[in-house]
Amino acid sequence: ALTVSAGNTSSLAYVQNPATFATATDAQGNLIHGGRMLIVGHWNPIRETVESAKAGHMCKNYQANVCRDRYRTSDFYLLAPGSQVVGAANTSDSTKNMSGSSQSAAVAAGALAVINQMWPYMTPENQIQVLLRTANKNIKGYQLETHGQGLLDLDRATQPIGAVGLTTTGRTGRAQPITPIAISGKASQAQARLSSVTVVDELQRDFTANLSGAATQRTLLRDPLALSHAPGQSWSAKLVGVHSHQFQGYAVGQTAGNATMSLDTGMWGSAGPGRHQVTLTQAAYNPFVQYAGAWGTISNSTTIEYDYVYRGPSGTWLQAGIASTSTQSNPGLVDRVGTMQTIHAVMGYSKSGLDLYAGIQPYLVTGALHLRLPGEVDEQGVMSYDASRVSLAGQRPVAYAGMNYSHQVDRASRLVFGLAGNETGDYRGGVTFAKHF
Repeated sequence: ALTVSAGNTSSLAYVQNPATFATATDAQGNLIHGGRMLIVGHWNPIRETVESAKAGHMCKNYQANVCRDRYRTSDFYLLAPGSQVVGAANTSDSTKNMSGSSQSAAVAAGALAVINQMWPYMTPENQIQVLLRTANKNIKGYQLETHGQGLLDLDRATQPIGAVGLTTTGRTGRAQPITPIAISGKASQAQARLSSVTVVDELQRDFTANLSGAATQRTLLRDPLALSHAPGQSWSAKLVGVHSHQFQGYAVGQTAGNATMSLDTGMWGSAGPGRHQVTLTQAAYNPFVQYAGAWGTISNSTTIEYDYVYRGPSGTWLQAGIASTSTQSNPGLVDRVGTMQTIHAVMGYSKSGLDLYAGIQPYLVTGALHLRLPGEVDEQGVMSYDASRVSLAGQRPVAYAGMNYSHQVDRASRLVFGLAGNETGDYRGGVTFAKHF
């Protein structure tokens, strides 16, 4: 890249040679210098005036009262401070104060050096475009033919241009918007890992961003009814919003692409107050982690759940279980989701139409995201990716409690009043009227 002075004749409305070479084209109309030449005018920050030749264009191809030049001087004209600049001199103290577009050109050259140091893989013409696109036009009396693209703003030039995004295929790949990752387990490790991630702007420049806010911790209940519970209900089915129907030891249900099937020992006529139950649930998503976009997509998950249900004397009951969830996904920056194992437990009391219960929701004891995050970019512009495993286990269990009361209106009708909630603020409540024909 080359910076060239506009010339110090402030009365001129156009630049002087050699600054005009910035817009010179060949026989095919292409820039001879390829856009690698920057014209710099002298801006007096005290007077807020241009004290050099202005950005006006000296037309080379003027036909039928119209300038046919493909490029204009103002396209490559930038203002930079050039008043009272201390520089080296052949004097006794080796420095002196100087003013003019020569000093302004030196300031612009220093700005280009900063851009080059930060992004050495950028072409010279793109480095110049960064300065031109980020120049400040909010200056006194701004006019294109006077001030060109505006006043040098190095601070803005070193900040992202346009929207920043994540790319899965290197720095020059298609950048995708930054979308959230919702986690029902412990999110702190994911937040820490996302605190320093490389993103790119629309010019494909790399920046380090803190994306810890993209990982949010929240309960991923699709259906508030999941907070209610009756002995033998499957948590894996409730988490994906499937309400199953019991029949002689079987329980099956399906809704919105999610399905569940349960078997319990009651179908084999086992004796005693306790029974074992196995549930297979297929879901169109993972009930413990959700993401999309550059992170990848989850196609489905499969959960195998085991429960032990014990019915004690005087209406008391207890249920405890463990579940294992495997996930099928299309990888992105989340390379894969590890197998998740949860435990849950609930106890209650049922008598005369009244059901009381309290317990802990499924609690992750194992589970992880395997990430492949954008890392450093080398001098050739090649982006590296860092692999890491982020554990989602260890979050404190979430307690819940609720009650149901069933009132028989007549032989065919009954009213059910229900209320349930957990300590994170999820709740349900309502009245159900059921009539049998």
